[in-house]
Amino acid sequence: MNAWQFIRSSLRHYRRTQLAVAMGVAVATAVLTGALLVGDSVRGSLRDLTLQRLGRIDSAIVAGHPFRTELAKEVARNAEFQKFFTAVQPAILLNGSLQAGHEGAVRRATAISVVGCEPEFWSLGKGGPAKALRGDEVAISQSIATELGVATGDSVLLRIPLAGAIPADSMLGAKQIEKTTRRRRFQVAAVLPPIGLARFGLTPNQQLPRNVFVSLGALQDLLKQRGKANAILVATDIPNAASGDDAEAALKHALQPRLEDYGLRVERLRSPAGYQISADELVLPDALVRAAERLWNGGGLQPVVTYLANTITVGQGAARRMIPYSIVTGVDSTSPLGPLSDTAGKPIKLADDEIALNKWAADDLKANVGESVTLKYYEPESTHGKLQERDSPLLKLRAIVPLETADGKPSLAADPKLTPELPGVTDQKSIADWDLPFPLVEKIRPQDEAYWNKYRTTPKAFVSFATAKQLWPSRWGTISLLRMPQGKSDAEYIDLLRHAVDPAAMGMNMLQVKRLGLEASAGTTPFSVLFLGFSFFLIASAVMLVAILFSLGVEQR
Repeated sequence: MNAWQFIRSSLRHYRRTQLAVAMGVAVATAVLTGALLVGDSVRGSLRDLTLQRLGRIDSAIVAGHPFRTELAKEVARNAEFQKFFTAVQPAILLNGSLQAGHEGAVRRATAISVVGCEPEFWSLGKGGPAKALRGDEVAISQSIATELGVATGDSVLLRIPLAGAIPADSMLGAKQIEKTTRRRRFQVAAVLPPIGLARFGLTPNQQLPRNVFVSLGALQDLLKQRGKANAILVATDIPNAASGDDAEAALKHALQPRLEDYGLRVERLRSPAGYQISADELVLPDALVRAAERLWNGGGLQPVVTYLANTITVGQGAARRMIPYSIVTGVDSTSPLGPLSDTAGKPIKLADDEIALNKWAADDLKANVGESVTLKYYEPESTHGKLQERDSPLLKLRAIVPLETADGKPSLAADPKLTPELPGVTDQKSIADWDLPFPLVEKIRPQDEAYWNKYRTTPKAFVSFATAKQLWPSRWGTISLLRMPQGKSDAEYIDLLRHAVDPAAMGMNMLQVKRLGLEASAGTTPFSVLFLGFSFFLIASAVMLVAILFSLGVEQR
């Protein structure tokens, strides 16, 4: 008998023992393999969810301030951009709430994501409604439909926050919920199962989607932001992989917002001759101020702080005289821009404890140079919606500036453009019509209305720029306007500022959502090792079983 015959005979004779050992080895192998596969399965599931919710969407540009939808087309026309990307879609992304039912049967779904998109959005991935949404229709996730108990054809009430509003915690920010939100009824056109773009979101999330999809035009109308968006979705032809660094650089180069996309305006001034930069949100972002300071580091840039004082007071006790609701401007006067100048035409430099009044205010207060003046005002930031009134330190009246020149023309101090535009206030015919977030408690006199009719938002008082910064700082910014003397054309000023400002610093962020999502799905935790550790006792038991079976087989022999 040779060796092979001996082995075959041994296996046949001890077949039961050998089979038991083989089954024990199979169990141990299955446990070990299963522990490793579960970890890979978790990672694979997270990856699939990322690819589902994004489809072909690779990157997104998201801004805190609404910008022109035309910006998306401008990005798409860039030749370098076209080498890496194939589609661009403007969108509005907001949080909101949905309500269904009436009276005692009202049901609400909160913490939902509202997506305003064009019909082409659904071509970027799978899923979506069977037909394009009309202006009065919405498509909702299955989870929201279940929570509200609604189906296709039912009516729902959508409530969303206003986009681009002045911060509610600022002095002029709206406090009432009806002024900070908008609502409208829609009809449910589709209930979307949690697959494909129905799971859309810019951040990784394994929970069931809570999305409400609305046509972009309908959402723009609801927000009163026609032609505006707050996001741009950028897509490639590769649905299962993220673009590289070259594509990111091309997208960054293609993104060239205009100043109006940041909510900024560049305005040409006739008197004084120059230019002025203002913002929709009343104060300029610090990033813009720094960029302008770098451009005009040789001088000529004039920052301006304008604020509303509840009262301007002169005198004490029975001799106390007061003017209600007056514009006060903090500025350091210069020769070309003013606004304060003496009879010789030289700028008046106010010290930090000094104030100047225009002729109308000084006459109304019967104030004389050298008297003490006090400003009463609300603090720039409210606490839990409550405004805090504060008095300025005593300010010495340094000068009284005329509102007209010797030939009867408006002086540089008679400039209503020193006050930024505030819809509901600066466009009203009467002080009594001002739409402010706080009541006008001071008595409005006929002469105050007469001043408003003639001079509009022309400041009645001036302090130094340093004093204004100290009295009215806020976390959103302090400077109301930037002025610069005439020297370049409008186009040159706009072009200079466009290229000097970093979009990211202005709140327009570029996110590589697919790359970030895939990196998040891979995670920093080695799931294979983790589940291997969880299965340690099973693996050890299987190994012990194999060892025992082998030992019994040896002893039997």
